[in-house]
Amino acid sequence: MEKVDAYHLLNEAIDRFKKEDYDHARNLIDEALTIDPDIPELHYWRGRIESLDLNQEKMKIAISEYTEALDKKPDYVDALIERGKLYLLEKEYDKARKDLEKALKLAPDRKEIYQYLGELEMAIGNEKKALEYLSKTSEKRDENFYFTMAQALFNAGKYEEALENVNKAIEMNKNFVNAYELKSDILKELGKYEEALDAIEKAAKLKPTDSKLFDKKALILFKLSEEEYKKKNYLKSVYYLMQGLEINYELKPDFECEKVFEKAIEEFEKNKDYKKIMCCIDYIDLYLQKNEKLKKVKEEAQKKLPLKEKLIKTLKDLYTK
Repeated sequence: MEKVDAYHLLNEAIDRFKKEDYDHARNLIDEALTIDPDIPELHYWRGRIESLDLNQEKMKIAISEYTEALDKKPDYVDALIERGKLYLLEKEYDKARKDLEKALKLAPDRKEIYQYLGELEMAIGNEKKALEYLSKTSEKRDENFYFTMAQALFNAGKYEEALENVNKAIEMNKNFVNAYELKSDILKELGKYEEALDAIEKAAKLKPTDSKLFDKKALILFKLSEEEYKKKNYLKSVYYLMQGLEINYELKPDFECEKVFEKAIEEFEKNKDYKKIMCCIDYIDLYLQKNEKLKKVKEEAQKKLPLKEKLIKTLKDLYTK
């Protein structure tokens, strides 16, 4: 009866995982493991959950979970593939090859295995062998073939070649959302942020319900903001920054964005552009939920603004609501 309960929790956890309710899925898996820790599928799905966050610590936990699953079920193809993928990311190529080649022997119809083996060969510079594997992911050289090639080249750090292949995929299918997303990722790595923005906007237009695409757009806008700040184009910098924050205030730019606001306010003050000062302070106020440093920026900006009585009243009303 206990085993039945554990499998019931497992099935519910898988359902939650597919609905992207990962915390609930983790809790269900942990509960099931207390009932029966010898079910390999529990360790496999625990690994899947942990590998969603690809930091070093989480990856180690995920690998240990897949290893536990394989100790209990040595021919567990999915666990071999997932562990092989993580070894590939960790650049432990011999371990990755061992897992993926074993998975391929057990499941030669699983095309994704050829893709990962192709990525592995690409990563170590064996392009001929990589092409042999990647050619088996598609029966013909269609958009999926070139997309797979681009993905492998991207993962191997060969961004120019990846761009050539993803462009071929897009030429064959103008509505290929994943190809536009990959193209944006490639261009971002190449430092071509405006082109990356254009590509991710095309992807988001094709799939407007995918919040991940909009988050990626925000991160590119932050990069553009940072680049413009370095060039001392403070007004353009704050424009990009506010656009990014408008998409998702939970995302954090990886630079000191309070300086962007501070410099922009100084520029707006010189131009006596009070409307834009107010707009800038609105964004600062919203962002204060996450960043205490901006309080000082706002306070200093308020002290030195030569605003008319109407604007002073608007400012007071704004912060006393």
